[in-house]
Amino acid sequence: MDRFVRVYSGGELVKGLNGVEFGNLPEVGIWFNTVPTFDEIIDAVRKKLGWKPETHNVCAQGRMNVGGGAHRHFIMVPIEDDMSWSSYVKAVFNGTEWNCLEIYVQAESSSSAEAISSELALTAGEPAVLQCQNAEPSNPE
Repeated sequence: MDRFVRVYSGGELVKGLNGVEFGNLPEVGIWFNTVPTFDEIIDAVRKKLGWKPETHNVCAQGRMNVGGGAHRHFIMVPIEDDMSWSSYVKAVFNGTEWNCLEIYVQAESSSSAEAISSELALTAGEPAVLQCQNAEPSNPE
């Protein structure tokens, strides 16, 4: 199943009994001929959701089960390059019985960096950070 990715976008992530849940977010599934790279994922997401590379930066997070045995507990991890994508895939398929690649994506306007889809929020106030491909680095000053 490392060639199939479930993609969620828009709306809000929800913190439930088992950690982060997607609730009623819109979902699309994307098949790949081979195990995709990070850039292939981002390109496929843009194509599927109608986001253009000239006008939209894509922010992505992967959902990962960190629970043990029958207990599932899901967290979101930032995916921002091939290293983080590869680490996410390995963690999903080597860590637990929950072997499904699931990502949450948002688009930000390239010109103004304003969010196109709904702001990311966890209802219980748990912080989550999205990393954006092609985004300008933030200045800590």
